[in-house]
Amino acid sequence: MVQLAGSQYSRPQLPANVRQRLVAVQKSHDPVEIAALARMLDGSVRRELRPTTVTGLEVSRLVTRPAAAAAGDSVRSRRHLQRKLWRIMRGMQQRDAGQYLSVCEVLLAGYDDAGVSDGVALLDSYVLMHVLFHDSAVVRCTSSGWVLVSGASLSDLQWSPAFPQVWTGAAEILWRLTQTAGSRVVRRWAALGLRVVGVSQLQVELSEITELFGRSESGDAELAFALLVKSGFAGRLSLTEALSVLAGLSQCVRSDAAVGLRLQTQIEDAGGCELISDGVLQSLILLLPHTGLGAFVWDHLQGRRRSGLDWLLPLLDCADERIGREVQEHLNERRQLCAGAEVWLRLLGVCAPVAAAWQLQRMAEPEVRAVISELLSGPQGPQLVRAMWNFWQRSVEQPRLPLGFRRLALQQAGGRVRQEPGELWGFEPLLCSALGSRLAGLRNAALQWLAVGVNEGWLSAGTEVAGVELH
Repeated sequence: MVQLAGSQYSRPQLPANVRQRLVAVQKSHDPVEIAALARMLDGSVRRELRPTTVTGLEVSRLVTRPAAAAAGDSVRSRRHLQRKLWRIMRGMQQRDAGQYLSVCEVLLAGYDDAGVSDGVALLDSYVLMHVLFHDSAVVRCTSSGWVLVSGASLSDLQWSPAFPQVWTGAAEILWRLTQTAGSRVVRRWAALGLRVVGVSQLQVELSEITELFGRSESGDAELAFALLVKSGFAGRLSLTEALSVLAGLSQCVRSDAAVGLRLQTQIEDAGGCELISDGVLQSLILLLPHTGLGAFVWDHLQGRRRSGLDWLLPLLDCADERIGREVQEHLNERRQLCAGAEVWLRLLGVCAPVAAAWQLQRMAEPEVRAVISELLSGPQGPQLVRAMWNFWQRSVEQPRLPLGFRRLALQQAGGRVRQEPGELWGFEPLLCSALGSRLAGLRNAALQWLAVGVNEGWLSAGTEVAGVELH
């Protein structure tokens, strides 16, 4: 959660009336005053990491910095004030749990990253540690402050507040803290807490879920997805809407590779993908293609019975090789549905190497060429011609496409321009790309087509293409 590092804080001065304020707050129970006192006292004693040798091993210990202090303002006195304030809050919880939660919300919302900037600063935040991690097995409270248990790390901290039963019905407070708390530690703790207490009672806007997906903090993606499902949005979103909402998810995965696995577990625990729309499943496949989650969702998507191609076409450019191959196999099984110009414009728009290879093979088949010829004579013929040349150009230039397929794209383009010399405008830039390639096999194939063009007359002698003069 927070890395241990040397603390950079000097001891601040406490107000002269701090003791009187503590006495007064015992009667007033003012949440704003309690929160102010807690944050003040949390920063009143700072320690630092110092190396020491224990049984021959060099380790680090938390040591309180020595400092000159006025009478009655020693470290021991400040520790006493910290403990007294926590006793006030503990007694408040016993008398009125709702009032305790109100104080905690004001208190937690007021911390910021500057005040809890590293692991030492967190451990030195005496009241904050009680509120957030009182029941944790990773840390323990001693007379000299909070310390890590031997062999433990702050990254092991989970949601373990004091009085967890009080927080069971506090989902709204936890949700507000995920949005408004100034400290990343508090926001993450609140997100973890929502996953524990549940989100079924929350009323959340889709824009708020989208914002949560856009944050790369650990735990936010799982919370956002739980809210997406519980709110019912996951069952209604189209692909376009889902891609917009989930756009930040790929960044979450880059910063924490285990997010995909945790989301998969979350879906399984919620009963699978039945409550999730095709659009959301498709977006997860496109955004997280190389994760176990992408493969898991694809397997569920295939299991849904449906007609048509709408569920397949958006996945044509999936970057995962296995999913891309299986998408193309499904298309081949539904070949009779691929006769329309709109479908062919989608097929010719692919960029992924797997999809391009399948499309090149498909276009080499005689029956498919007949379909293309018929479509080219229709009203969308000019648009399809442009799409074909763009597809061949991308295929020739695609570095991850095997040489054989890049040469096949060049061959198909050459065959097209032999039939339609007026489309030389599409062939010349493609030849330039092939002649400029580092692959000798592709350059040689391009030179052969140059010779064919000159011999057949659709390329003029004396013309220079990519630095090669034609004779």
